[in-house]
Amino acid sequence: MWNATPFFGCLTAIEIRIGVSLHNHIGLPQPAASTRDIEVVSRFACFGLCCDIGVYGERAYELVQAATSQGMTGIGVMQSGPLVGPYIHLDNAESRPFAPRPMIWSYARQGD
Repeated sequence: MWNATPFFGCLTAIEIRIGVSLHNHIGLPQPAASTRDIEVVSRFACFGLCCDIGVYGERAYELVQAATSQGMTGIGVMQSGPLVGPYIHLDNAESRPFAPRPMIWSYARQGD
C-alpha cells in the first residue's frame, strides 16, 4: 500500500498557494447544484498517487505553477470542451523506462 501522507501534504501546500480548498472534495460525491469550480477525485495509481482536478482558465494556470513548485512529477492538461470537462491531472510517479519524469502532457478530447 502506498504512503499517501506526502502526496496529500503536497495537495495541502498547493491549496495554500492558490487559495482554494481541494481536500474538501476528495472522493466525495457532490450535489449537482454546486457552484464551485474545483472538484477533486483522488485515486491510487499503479506507480504513485494521483488526482484529477476539475479546473480551467486562470485557476488551471495557478494550479500547474503550484504543482511544479511542490514537486508533482506528472501533470496532464485537458482544457478543451465545455466548462464542466476541463481538468488538470497531478501525480507523483517516479521515472521508469519509457516514462521519464518529470513530465507534462495534454489530452485530446475524442473527436478533436
